[in-house]
Order: sequence, then structure tokens, then C-alpha cells
Amino acid sequence: MERRREVMVGLVVMLGIAVGVVGTIWLQGAWGRDQVPLRAASTSVGQLVEGASVKFRGVAVGRVESVAVVPSGEAVLIDMSVRPDLVLPADAAVLIAPESMFGDWQAEIIRRDEYDTHPYLEHPEDGVLPAVALPDFSRITATADEIAQNLTTISERFEIAFTEETAQNLGRAIDNLGEISDRFDEIINQQAERFDALTEGVDASTRELGAAARAARMSFERVDAIISDGQVQELFADAGAGVENLRNLTGRMDASLADLQSAARQADATFARLDGLLAAFEAEEGSLGRLLADPALAEGAMDAVAQLRTLLEDIQQHPRRYLSFSIRDPYGRWSLPKGHIEGGESLREAALREVEEETGIRPEIVGPRIDTIDWKFQHGDRTVHKYCTFFLMQSRTGEPVPQLDEGISACAWLPVAAAASRVPYKETRDIVLRADAKIEEAGW
Repeated sequence: MERRREVMVGLVVMLGIAVGVVGTIWLQGAWGRDQVPLRAASTSVGQLVEGASVKFRGVAVGRVESVAVVPSGEAVLIDMSVRPDLVLPADAAVLIAPESMFGDWQAEIIRRDEYDTHPYLEHPEDGVLPAVALPDFSRITATADEIAQNLTTISERFEIAFTEETAQNLGRAIDNLGEISDRFDEIINQQAERFDALTEGVDASTRELGAAARAARMSFERVDAIISDGQVQELFADAGAGVENLRNLTGRMDASLADLQSAARQADATFARLDGLLAAFEAEEGSLGRLLADPALAEGAMDAVAQLRTLLEDIQQHPRRYLSFSIRDPYGRWSLPKGHIEGGESLREAALREVEEETGIRPEIVGPRIDTIDWKFQHGDRTVHKYCTFFLMQSRTGEPVPQLDEGISACAWLPVAAAASRVPYKETRDIVLRADAKIEEAGW
């Protein structure tokens, strides 16, 4: 009988324990109802453990299923299960903190803007809520103790530094400040007196300026009367026309002088060569003597003359094969026509327009592209990088006229070799030499 009673008591106790466990699981929502998984990431979790409560607005809505550190050690992932009917806010975050000062830890779902001062961890995985753990009470106590020690150290150092001698020095410094303040008042009073004297001088100067302004007004009225007669406008117009004519004449004279100098040099060389030939002829020596004495050389000379005539005829028919058009830029150096693209122009359209504007000649044909060059220069405090594309062009008519208002003082047709020797810029000189090869390729 006694044995039976003990068995019955044991069964009742075990049944009570089972009911308690089942009830706890039921209240936490982990059994008997569907749960929705939810994950958050934080740099630390304090004392949060598996089975801890998950709350929203103070109401238990789930439990913590697992807490694990990621392999890299940079974050802690908190897996939770919550009620399926729970609607999370748009900016949801998880705050990990104790339920009370000395109670168990919990994970509370909050709106991030309610606690926006905390450093939440942003995890790269989609669907992972940002989380942050508040410091526990032990950390707060340790921090407070450290602050107290620092304050004690500061107080001791202040007592060491602030001695009686320091107090006396501070008193003397205050007395010196008083003396400086008195001296400053004296200086202000002196400057005020000087300012009054300066004000009187300014008043006198103002009166003199007023008289000068009245005199100037009378002079301007007289000038207006003279200008209204039209004489000054005629003088300005005549002077402008004279300056324009002088510019045109100067440009033409520069081109003519350059051509005359080249012709004079060629004439001098020709006369010197002719003197040498005559001397050799009289002495029956040199190439000319041998030419007259040897019939084979004479026949070769006749062939050379025939080839030279053929070359001259080709030059007359295709002068652009042997001539290059050059301009003298605002710096007084020979160069090639170039400029900027305007509006929606293409490179060819811009090149054709710039040649016509700077030289007065409109090419009949715009041929193939020769090449593109680039260069850099300083303009104020910035570096400018420019690009320029050159095209082969052909024109048989028109007299070159330099664009004087752009600083171009002269423009002229020159043989390719002469043009290359005049151009000081290496890149432009290379363009002139490449143009010679492009002429052959174009068949001009």
C-alpha cells in the first residue's frame, strides 16, 4: 500500500513537470503555432543566449533560436522565430539589452529612428536586420571606475601645479592686464583725436573734389558739343581706315620682302655658279669642259634637260604637289591655318572654314586627313591640352589675304621645302612634310 502511494506521488510530480514544460513552450510560441524565421547581425550580443525572449513594443512575439559568430569573427548572427502575423516596421532593427537591471537579456524589435544614435551593424546579406547590443551593467561600472580614476589623477596634478608661487604669478598677470587695459584706453583716446583731425582733412578734400567735379563737368559739356558737330567721328573713321590700310600694306610688304630675299639669295647663288662655270669653260676644266669634250656626257645632259622640262610642265599642271600654304601667326612665326570647332561642325567643316577665314581662299577640294597633333601649355594657373587635326586641301584660284584682326600678318604659297624650313614648330613642320607624301597618295 505504501509503495503504491509513492508511485502515485511520483506520477503526479512528473505530470506537473510535463504540464509546466508544455505550458512554457506554448506561451513562448515555439510549439503548437507556426513561427517565421528572422535573422539579425550585430558586432556583439552581450549576455543574450538561445531561448531568450524576442519582444516588439514590450510584447513577447518569439524566441531566440541560435546565436553564432560568423567564420571571419566580424559579426554575430542571431536567428529568431517570431509570430507569422507580426508586421515589421519599414526601418526595423534589433536592440539587444537586459530585460531589467539584473535580469535576463532579450532581443527587442524596434524602429531604427527611435535609437538612431547607436552604431548598428549593416550586414551585406539580404533580409538580415541591423542590430546593436547595449553595454551591460558590468561594463558601465568599469567605465565609471576608469573615469573616477582619471578625475583623481587630474585633481592630484592640479594640486601639484597650483602652488602658492602659481597664485602669486597669476596675481601679477592680472595686475599686468590692468595696466595694459589702461594703456589701451590712452591709445584709443589718442587715435580718436587723430581721427577727428583726419575727418576735418577729408571734409576739406571733399570740397576740393566737388569743385574739380564741377570743372570736369563743364569740360565734358564742351567735348560733347564738339563731338555733336560730327568732326571727331569723321577723324576717328579716317584714322581707322588709315590704320587698316597700313596693316594691309605692311602684310603685303612682309610677304614681298620675304619673296625678294629668297629670290636675291637664289640669284646670288646662280651668279656665283655662273662665274665658276665661265672660269672652268675658259680653262677647259670642270664639268662643263668635260661635257664639251665627251659626247656621251653631252647626250646625258640633253636627257637631264628633257626630264627637267617634263618636271616643270608637271609643276605647272599640278602646282599643289610642290607648294604648301603657310600663314604667319600672332607671334610672328610661320605656321599652318587652324582654329576651333564651332556649333555642330565636323572636323572637315571646321578646317575648311578656318582656312577661308584666315587666308581668304576657299579650297575646292578637302582631301584626306594628314595627321593629328597635340601640345600642352600653361594658361594662368591651369594646364591646357590642345589637339589639332590637319587635312590636305586643293585650290587653284584666289589671292591669299591674311586675317589681320586675328593677328595674322601674312600668308603665302611656298614650296614644301621652303615652308618646312620656315616653320619653327616641329609638330607643324612634320605635318608639312607628311602633306607632301599625302599629295602623291591622293594623285593630285
